[in-house]
Amino acid sequence: MESNYVEAIERIMGYLGVKTLTVSYLERRDYAHRPSSKSAFNALYPIRMRDLRKKVRPGKALSRDQIPNMLRLMLRNALYAELESKVNESDEEYRFKVFFGYDYMMGVHSVIDLSPLRDELLRMDMYLES
Repeated sequence: MESNYVEAIERIMGYLGVKTLTVSYLERRDYAHRPSSKSAFNALYPIRMRDLRKKVRPGKALSRDQIPNMLRLMLRNALYAELESKVNESDEEYRFKVFFGYDYMMGVHSVIDLSPLRDELLRMDMYLES
């Protein structure tokens, strides 16, 4: 199911012509109080995901190669983040934003109508609300 979320975001990005996403908000889960959690995390996650989790900061632009791992870290609650794309970095408003809430609820906000993707997303068991 996790792959469906990643694929849905990649398809939406393709539809919108978005090449990168910027971390606009970030909360890192702290493993300092539970060393066993940190060692389990290190054992379960590939080095690329561990490095991304360690190095990601608000304001960082994520490449298309980094976005799937970032989404997986978000889905697995390794961190909470909001990712967005703006037309210009100086813009206050975003044109596309994605985040995950409680119980795998994916929030996707876009200034462009995504309804043409409704059937495609439905085939991935992703439901698009207007």
